[in-house]
Amino acid sequence: MRPRTLAPGHLLAGIRGQNFSSHSDSELREAARTLTARASEETAESLLPECFSIVNEAIDRRLGAWRLFGDPDAAAAVGDSPVIADTVADVAGQRRFRPDGDILLPSEFYAAARRRDIHGRLRFRATDEQLLAGVHLFRGRVVQMDAGEGKTVAIAFAAALHAVLGRRVHVITANDYLADRDASLLGPVYRSLGLDCGAVLGHMEPGERRHLYRRSIVYGSMRELGFDFLRDHLKTAPEEQVQQPLDVAIVDEADHALIDEAFTPLIISGNPLGGTRSAVRVNAAVADMVDVQRSLAAGLSSSMDLSAGTMADRTRSLGKLMLGDPDDAVLKRLSISQPRLLRRARALVEEDHAVLADELYYA
Repeated sequence: MRPRTLAPGHLLAGIRGQNFSSHSDSELREAARTLTARASEETAESLLPECFSIVNEAIDRRLGAWRLFGDPDAAAAVGDSPVIADTVADVAGQRRFRPDGDILLPSEFYAAARRRDIHGRLRFRATDEQLLAGVHLFRGRVVQMDAGEGKTVAIAFAAALHAVLGRRVHVITANDYLADRDASLLGPVYRSLGLDCGAVLGHMEPGERRHLYRRSIVYGSMRELGFDFLRDHLKTAPEEQVQQPLDVAIVDEADHALIDEAFTPLIISGNPLGGTRSAVRVNAAVADMVDVQRSLAAGLSSSMDLSAGTMADRTRSLGKLMLGDPDDAVLKRLSISQPRLLRRARALVEEDHAVLADELYYA
């Protein structure tokens, strides 16, 4: 059964209705870690409003109140305050030996800054459009936003929730400049919540790339991420590869990456093979595997009795058959005679893909 998804209005109310402004940075980080612990027992949709609210507070702090530490005009605008003055001095000292994302401040500082910030210069409030775009991106949909509507921040909500759920995320940008800019801008936000982030750039050596790919959220251009993928598949030793297993890719400027750039294939040139023996062996092995799976799927199809067993058993058998041989004749007949049963099987495949594929040779 698919998890229930909330309508946009209810989602926004759920996100806006939670208030983490009284949390210190340490408590905000702990709240994010608690969500990770709860992920094994609750659905992603049920965790979404709370996670987005936590990320929203972190963005407001790191892109808003933290302007005090680098903008003299912003500091002058809030006037004299012992709490603010002491914090500014403390941050200046800590910055000498730790990154901003690891400097955790008390809630009293943020309360004092917001109380004195009568013109709102130290606030960074995510818009409803950015929050809803983040929701749709998390759900795997394409979102259209105009220039200036804040795609970078919208992506951060989806990327952070995936990372909180324990998934590795690649954010694919148009070029190195945008990858570096977005990772630098949002790195302190992610890091303050206990999530690590980095950018893979063209000038980096394999060792540095390997280190960065171990992080939960990795920014990079289609060119860099794509060529690293190709180069990894040419290496014979796994320890020489730089990339890690990937769960999610969020594509910024999807039309540019998937349409414009798609006209230029990623090609790695190399010396021609000395002979065809290895290619012939691989071809034979793959052909044998395909034949074995076809036999397995045919046996599953011929023994299937859609009039016996429980609905769950029938749905499970159909789901396994879908993964084993999507072109099976039984599936084609059911698409006409029992479309509802087939839809249930498809939903089960999406929900339980790894378990259903466990007894197959490939899916």
